[in-house]
Amino acid sequence: MEVTRSSASQAATNEQESTNAHYRLGLAYDYGDGVKVDKSIAMMWYLKAAEHGVVSAQYRLGLAYDKGEGVGKDKAEAVRWYRLAAEQGNGLAQMYLGYAYDTGAGVKQSQSEGVKWFTKAAEAGNAGAQYRLGLAYDYGEGVEENKVVAVKWYRLAAEQGNASARLKLGGAYLCGQGLVGDVVEGYAWIYLAAKENEDAVRQLGDLDKKLTKMQCKKGLQRAEEIAEARRW
Repeated sequence: MEVTRSSASQAATNEQESTNAHYRLGLAYDYGDGVKVDKSIAMMWYLKAAEHGVVSAQYRLGLAYDKGEGVGKDKAEAVRWYRLAAEQGNGLAQMYLGYAYDTGAGVKQSQSEGVKWFTKAAEAGNAGAQYRLGLAYDYGEGVEENKVVAVKWYRLAAEQGNASARLKLGGAYLCGQGLVGDVVEGYAWIYLAAKENEDAVRQLGDLDKKLTKMQCKKGLQRAEEIAEARRW
């Protein structure tokens, strides 16, 4: 029987739809969408999709092995799936692969390799990777220390709402590291961080004692401006 171009194309389309359906089934069992949550069954469907190249499924398999959800915890296997997804541009997989290299979890530790993957994810807009890249440049971990570049990445993450990055950016303003010091701007970012970060709450309390009432007032006003700009 002759296989025409259109029939071959239809077969490929059907296979892709089936593969995507496998991934959607994995999500359903993973989160209990219309079915009872069953992480093991979710992993079975993710695996089917991942083996056919579905990047999001590869990332989720990596996460499952990393955390031991639905499968036995296996850091090396987590790295294998993270890498497959990361090499195809999945930002979350790139970030977690960066963490793996940074800490030596499931792979030989290499902070410079960690920075490479953090950079890829950070440049794609991942706030967690931007924060971690800021730390790398701040402390010279896997890359030459550069406070200016550290502040750049902290700011990008902070503007996306990352509380840890907001705390670091606030601290940089207070100390004048990597930028011109500004206690009002520093207070503002630490105030915003304090909504989610306990260390920031403590630092804010210290600032309330050290700064003048006018400085604190201006810092609070600046925080409101930053928050309003982010809403737009």
